[in-house]
Amino acid sequence: IGSYTNMGSSATIHYALKHFTPNVIISLGVAFGIDYRTQEFGDVIVSKRILPYNNNKRDEDMLKPDRTQDKYIDEWLQTRLVNAHGFVDSITYGDMLTGGSVLSSFEEKDKICLGYTKSDFIIGGEMEGSALFQPFLSDEIPGVVIKGICDWAAAKNEIFPEETEK
Repeated sequence: IGSYTNMGSSATIHYALKHFTPNVIISLGVAFGIDYRTQEFGDVIVSKRILPYNNNKRDEDMLKPDRTQDKYIDEWLQTRLVNAHGFVDSITYGDMLTGGSVLSSFEEKDKICLGYTKSDFIIGGEMEGSALFQPFLSDEIPGVVIKGICDWAAAKNEIFPEETEK
């Protein structure tokens, strides 16, 4: 339900930290994929970097990212996940967009993606990951976003009208 809603991931993590002292925080759930030609529903995507897009400058053609908002996943945790044998056979690591609302428009998704460069390896997007980097979290608690692709952030029920089973 997002990072900053009443019972969103930020509030949930804040509450949990009153009772637990975790070694790592993992945000699991569903995400939108970037390209239905190269990705499949159910593909697992893992963040190396979180790119918040809600507060970025917008113009007619694209979003202009505030690169100071990029959040890097802890290198120790990345290394552990990449080297975990039998974790998941087919996963993609890369940059994940995060925003505070449901995205359901190819045009809006394209505007967001066009603001990033080819060196940004955007693999998908979601709504809860930015909570992993809130000021109340200690820098000593690494976090990562691991999600399964469930849609393409647009026309969720009509992307493939000729293939209704998808």
